[in-house]
Amino acid sequence: MFNITEDAREGANRAKVEPARLDAMKQSWLAWNDSMPAIPADAEVKLGYSTKDMPQR
Repeated sequence: MFNITEDAREGANRAKVEPARLDAMKQSWLAWNDSMPAIPADAEVKLGYSTKDMPQR
């Protein structure tokens, strides 16, 4: 949890100084996640690219 306006490099995690806000954010996310339909058991992920398409270092 960061304040991008004051800390553009996201160096200071605000979770420890704002635990109530973090908890509220977690609860909001959990409520949203519970409202999403379940992923079907037969769902497949097909990528439109392979490791050959990825930049090499």
